[in-house]
Amino acid sequence: MGSLADLPGLRLIGRTGAERLVAGVAEPDEEVADRLVRVEPQATERDFARLAAGRAVAVGVTVPQGEPSERQRVGAERHGLALLAVEDERSWLRVARRIGDARLREAQDGRAELARLLGHLRESAGPADRRLERLVEWLAHAVGGPVRLTTGRPGEPAVTAGAAGVLAGAGPATAELTDGRLRSAALDLGPLHVRLATVGRHRPYPVLAVGRTEPFDARAGTLLGHAADLIAPLVRVRRAEADRERLEEVRAALRVAVFQLLMGGEVTLAQRTAEGLAPGLLDAEEQRVYVLEGPAPERDGLARRCREALGDRALVVRCPAYDQHLIVVAPLHADPAGTAGPAGDRDGAGHAYGRDGADGWEGLDGWDRVGLTLREFVAGRPDRALGGSGRRPPAHTAGCYGDATRALAVARLRPDRAALYAAESRLGQLLDPWGAARWATGVLRPLHELPLNGRDQLLGTLHLGLEFPAVSAGRILGVSRNTVRARIDRAADRLGLDLDGVTGRTVLHLALQAAGSVSACAVLGTAGTPPPALGELLAAGPVSDWARAQFERLAPDGRALRGTLLAWVRADLGVERAAGELGLHPQTVREHLRAAERLLQRQLLSGGGGVYEVVLAFAALGELTLPEPRPAEPPPPNHG
Repeated sequence: MGSLADLPGLRLIGRTGAERLVAGVAEPDEEVADRLVRVEPQATERDFARLAAGRAVAVGVTVPQGEPSERQRVGAERHGLALLAVEDERSWLRVARRIGDARLREAQDGRAELARLLGHLRESAGPADRRLERLVEWLAHAVGGPVRLTTGRPGEPAVTAGAAGVLAGAGPATAELTDGRLRSAALDLGPLHVRLATVGRHRPYPVLAVGRTEPFDARAGTLLGHAADLIAPLVRVRRAEADRERLEEVRAALRVAVFQLLMGGEVTLAQRTAEGLAPGLLDAEEQRVYVLEGPAPERDGLARRCREALGDRALVVRCPAYDQHLIVVAPLHADPAGTAGPAGDRDGAGHAYGRDGADGWEGLDGWDRVGLTLREFVAGRPDRALGGSGRRPPAHTAGCYGDATRALAVARLRPDRAALYAAESRLGQLLDPWGAARWATGVLRPLHELPLNGRDQLLGTLHLGLEFPAVSAGRILGVSRNTVRARIDRAADRLGLDLDGVTGRTVLHLALQAAGSVSACAVLGTAGTPPPALGELLAAGPVSDWARAQFERLAPDGRALRGTLLAWVRADLGVERAAGELGLHPQTVREHLRAAERLLQRQLLSGGGGVYEVVLAFAALGELTLPEPRPAEPPPPNHG
């Protein structure tokens, strides 16, 4: 484009101002070009002083002879102004044309820059945070300096590019803009020229700060304005996403609270609390609990997809103890009159249904619609597994959860990676239901004599404490591990059972399972009849047959797995002790136990219900003696 000094009929005088004027028009620089002011030949030094105060950088004067007067020279120099001496009007036209061409080029460059900016935004994908980062990085590159975007919300990090730390000195001005006391500001932080501008129309205002070592020209100012306009909707999206995330965290915490209330036996309170999630969500007389296992990094996304698929039919909870688990509480509503089809109907996927299941239907193979939906998330995924409990009242949620985790251990060993507890274990069905319920009621009577709230809390803790380590049980219940241990110790004292040993835990676990097989009213109706002993229950023919069938499954291995199992149980699950008694290496014992896990389809080394069933099988065959509870005297009423 060239500079004004190249034009014929013009003479540029005054070093400092001339350099700024020439550079401004040649680059171009609209602000510098605007500071060329034409004055009359008779202008005085007072006029020059006024123009310099108004940020002019050059004055133009018509001098037909081509030489300005000494007064003009001295006045311009004294006030730091360049002096542009113009011979005639034609020369002024050349100046106007040169500046006009410069402005046109600047406008074209600005439009091209804006087009690149818009194109960059269109191509930017991903969440609002990442798009903001890309836009701020682009702006820093375009203006040649650091950029910092503060959102104005406590706890939300700033978005920065370049050496944004140098903008820290703009903090006081940023606070004023955030509060709305200012809408823009210009600062000089040492060698850095800084512009600040508010973004959007709502307090607290986000503030965009841009720094340059060179003074801001028109191009940089225009880019700052355009960027602020484009950042505003991204900030709104970011805030909306953050609000949604906070709301979802609140809802997730509410789901966990509802589940923990159920686990503690606070059914009515849990149902009322669940109304905040979905009306009538837990209003059912029976339910199932499912545990869906998958990679921990995928859990949040999997939970979201499960909630979308299940809607208001189930409570989906991120397990507070195990990062790879989702817990699903599925109420089983009775079939509304007139809505159920004949038994044997099939859905679009070919699953058979009968009456009285979730949403009015239940699969003839035991899976309700919630379970079948969850199985779709497991199909074809060897890194996922699904375990489900049997049908039980909401007051037995802790027992349901324990059953579901045992079914999950079995599901890990199955090709389809899914199992229901009721289909996996038949011991509860083989025991005489009346006799087992009367025996269990006698065993648990010291606990039932406690006040209602304390009793349900204690029973819920026992269900989990027998299946999981105290730390995990405490996280699931929302209490400390010391509280879990204290409750278990309290129950042991009242029941007269040694719950530190596997045989005592097995007896209590069986009592808790059997207590729900027959209604409490029916059992109380036989209060005058002495309950059978545990040995009598386990000596029944069907139970002995079941126990022999369990151990026959170990035979194909060819190793003495049964003997290793028995020694391990008698050693109170101590691998080292069992190895010493058998004369084997501890690693060999562990290998035998892992092989037994696969063949029995039960979890053994990590404890829980699978171990208790092995203990009961040995006891049913007379190879192990289980303790008969001797309840201690109940404490005085004021300590109950």
